[in-house]
Amino acid sequence: MVVIGNSANAWWPQQSSEVRVTREQLYELAWSAPMRQLAGEFGLSDNGLAKALRQHGIPLPPVGYWAKLQAGKPVRRIPLPARMPGQEKLLDVHGALADRFEAEAAQAESPDGPFASVLVPEDLDALRLGALEQIGKVVVPRTLDRPHRALHALLRRDQRRRDKVAAATYPRWELAPVFDAPDEMRKLRIANALMHALARLGHDCHIGGAQEPSFVAKIGDQQVRVKIGFPGETGSTHRRHGDALPAPSKKPLRVDLSPSLPDGFPRSWEDTETKIESRLAEIAAAVVAAGEAR
Repeated sequence: MVVIGNSANAWWPQQSSEVRVTREQLYELAWSAPMRQLAGEFGLSDNGLAKALRQHGIPLPPVGYWAKLQAGKPVRRIPLPARMPGQEKLLDVHGALADRFEAEAAQAESPDGPFASVLVPEDLDALRLGALEQIGKVVVPRTLDRPHRALHALLRRDQRRRDKVAAATYPRWELAPVFDAPDEMRKLRIANALMHALARLGHDCHIGGAQEPSFVAKIGDQQVRVKIGFPGETGSTHRRHGDALPAPSKKPLRVDLSPSLPDGFPRSWEDTETKIESRLAEIAAAVVAAGEAR
């Protein structure tokens, strides 16, 4: 059972005790004893506890650390990184871990901050502009020779459809690859470029939602949904092999974020005389800011 989370994205049994702690408290715990010993104390697996700590940016002692320490050899702690955008300052711990920290629970923080760190300015627009500068220019390649790993499953699915069509006696009955359609390929290339831009800043993504390739970006401990589509779309339509490719949409392509940024910030982008492709750095920077705003 995962034992660390926050109330926005975790559910815990009612009988489970809960205590809020700082990342610094969890860091000191992780470096106080070998992971197997700590996990045994809390009735957890060492792999499960280590994974939960890593998910929240807590560095762990490397292999051999405790043996060197016991032998009197010099060792060095990996410093706790500064808070990144979207990371919680306080985390909820549950069960035996909560019992461990009950006497030293962190004080509740003000909902108005301050939340700044050396990596996160207090001003949200300064964070957005800083992310924009770090991202630099975002180029949308004409091909998907370097797909983001989040897109691998979609591309494999399309390839399986091509293989079935090639082997079928009556290929018209087989579903056609989704991303052979020009509009769908365009959305896929845009999603790929946005995901790679966010990866430059250390943020992961995964496919989510009915309108593939819309995706979810993980900004620290927060999730930001990035919807890519044409107004009025109701979801993917099934197309049989041999059917004519649909004509490119005359509607403007649109990108929306959920949750959106506060008032005064851009909340959606769509094709005008300037295409979405030329605004992807701006959109990626807004995704980072939306995670921090949440």
